[in-house]
Amino acid sequence: MSKAVTKKESNLPALTHTPAMEITAEDVALPRMKVGQYMTEQVKQQSVQFGDLFVSLGEDDPDPIILASLDDEKGAIVHVLDMYKGKSLSEGGELTLYDYDDPAAPPEAWVTYNYTVAVPEADDYLPCKWMLTRTGRTTAQQINTILKKNEAAGPAYVNAFEVTTLKRENAKGEFAVPRVRLVEADPKNVEIAAKMAEMISGRPAPAAASSDEPAI
Repeated sequence: MSKAVTKKESNLPALTHTPAMEITAEDVALPRMKVGQYMTEQVKQQSVQFGDLFVSLGEDDPDPIILASLDDEKGAIVHVLDMYKGKSLSEGGELTLYDYDDPAAPPEAWVTYNYTVAVPEADDYLPCKWMLTRTGRTTAQQINTILKKNEAAGPAYVNAFEVTTLKRENAKGEFAVPRVRLVEADPKNVEIAAKMAEMISGRPAPAAASSDEPAI
């Protein structure tokens, strides 16, 4: 003989899903991928070394993720999700960003490439921001050339880049730069990148950040 189960009514209010609880990419502090320079705060704090390729949530992040060190043969795998081309100028250690065609941009402003990238080794859920300007412009042009040539193969994120770092020197001192090479993409990483690309679709342009660029 079976027993009927009677559900008791709850006195708790029903939870409602409101727009205020919808957390999207613009509400999240995306980590940044950088190359350590002598003026980089994390290098000063000795949490990373000069020339390290690393990811952190900010200058006060106590646990940056080091992806590669200076002159390492093996680097970090990166998939480009998006790129915002603009201009920037360092003023008191802070970067002021301008739209690329903004007539208010000073003549001395630098062309700046603001990438959003998937770095599966660092995070398989959230993408990273990666800014390339001045010393990184050659690297940006290499990335953009490869992406342009491979447009017919699909979205940008189907291309996998291995990023390492090397030291450069001129009359003003030493600085580190990223270098990239196209490598065979791991299907699992492409799938991760595809999900991130969907997540960030429609996000606003990046905000200004502190400048680590050497004065060269």
